[in-house]
Amino acid sequence: MAEDTNVEQLNPLTVYSKVYPNKNLAVRRICLFMLECAVNASREASASQTTGIESYMAKRQKEYITAVKASLDAEAKLPVTDAAGLTGYEVGYPIDMTEPIQQIKTATGEGKRGLNEDVERIVFDWVENSVQFASSNTAGMRAGIDIHDRERLDNNLDALGQLIDTLQQGPKVDFAATAEPGARAGATV
Repeated sequence: MAEDTNVEQLNPLTVYSKVYPNKNLAVRRICLFMLECAVNASREASASQTTGIESYMAKRQKEYITAVKASLDAEAKLPVTDAAGLTGYEVGYPIDMTEPIQQIKTATGEGKRGLNEDVERIVFDWVENSVQFASSNTAGMRAGIDIHDRERLDNNLDALGQLIDTLQQGPKVDFAATAEPGARAGATV
């Protein structure tokens, strides 16, 4: 990596932190919920471990996945109304991701402390799913869910669930507070 490259510019949280245009109220609701899932993951006790996630975090994250899928199911069942009389009127429900992403950055110490990388993968998956859905064809529709966007999000949520299962079963390592870089053997806190 070039020395003049700013690490902050490469941080996905910085890249995705903006307001996304959107015409679909359901998209905004689901995207903001997924961002809240990311915020919650970044604040879990497991985030302070060196590796792994605890079973209670895995259970909670899987419940979030179920809730997102239930919202998608409910939204997909609603009829799409004819709004021909609204032609020429721009209705928008912008999705402002700056505040939730700032909360994640604050919870993670602005990248100085760093997250447990297993938790970080979960956080980034939630954020990226939210950004993809906010940037989807569905976001340009007044109502309803585009079948291809729905399939993509379902597949991504299934992959996130599998990741959570794998990380929960993996080793959980938690080094002592004195295991900071450059710490001397036998140093006390």
